[in-house]
Amino acid sequence: MKATLFLILLATLVAIAVLPTGCTSSEAFSCGFKCGLQGCKSSKCNSATDCSCSGCP
Repeated sequence: MKATLFLILLATLVAIAVLPTGCTSSEAFSCGFKCGLQGCKSSKCNSATDCSCSGCP
């Protein structure tokens, strides 16, 4: 159950992460993944070194 929920969350974050930004898809993915691990609702990747999370608990 927990694994399924995690996969759904991850898929959502990936969808959010690939919105047009100044990041490559892998940078956006790792940004989204990092925010997801913190329990945040969304991530915004601005550059390779600039990743911001929002909706965090």
